[in-house]
Amino acid sequence: MKLARFTYQNNIGIGVVEGQQLRNLSAVWSQAQGDVSSILSVLDQVPAHSETAPLIPLSAVELLAPLANPQHFFAVGLNYADHAKEVGVELPQRPRLFNKFNSAINAPRGYIAKPNFSDTLDYEGELCLVIGKPCFQVSATQANQYIAGYVVLNDVSLREYVNPDLLPLGKNCPTFAPFGPWLTTADEIENPHNLIIKTWVNDELRQHSNTRELIFNCYQLIEWISRAIPLMPGDMITTGSPHGSGIGFEPKRYLQVGDVVRVEISGLGMIEHTVCG
Repeated sequence: MKLARFTYQNNIGIGVVEGQQLRNLSAVWSQAQGDVSSILSVLDQVPAHSETAPLIPLSAVELLAPLANPQHFFAVGLNYADHAKEVGVELPQRPRLFNKFNSAINAPRGYIAKPNFSDTLDYEGELCLVIGKPCFQVSATQANQYIAGYVVLNDVSLREYVNPDLLPLGKNCPTFAPFGPWLTTADEIENPHNLIIKTWVNDELRQHSNTRELIFNCYQLIEWISRAIPLMPGDMITTGSPHGSGIGFEPKRYLQVGDVVRVEISGLGMIEHTVCG
């Protein structure tokens, strides 16, 4: 299933995307309110409610980020070997974890706001997993059972602030965590570690890789994080970006006002944003 959060006729709803239409679950199901996390623990009930949910043309709604307020929002730096090489860093021996803030969450289409104090705005197309049920001290061999689904994410960054002292500033300006376009449930993804990931800037292909190149895969990341931190439905772990970010070029090719950035992952859809000042 593809679970979307949207606005329609001035109301926020949750629905199931079916081709070019959407089933408005919020119109018939009291639990389907707020964001997609409200139904992650009862996904088996979605088909029954979908049967009676009214259809809306997808073109008539504005898609929002599927999740609005995750309790935990983790990200991983340098989790592709080729990206570590392009920024001149040795391969990590353990995940380089940091946090994205909810205040940075952004819709799957719209704009990215370029701060006026930096000229090092960069893009990072990523696969992001979403936890579906309480998860604590789970092994990598069991971790797949705790994943509700996946979204496409752009880990927008200010490169001059991506260092141990200032990392939160470099990763969490408003609009710096766009994701979507919907949550694709895990049962639709045969292997999350064999997905093609691409990023374009102004129709120029900049990133082209496969999630099989992850250093620490989705299941290993869950094992690392859940050994210390209980994860809850709706929590997010974005898994890192491959080579091809603006920092990897000489001269650097950072984003400028007016640039259009598009990230696509096979089976999950596409997000697109225009950089504004």
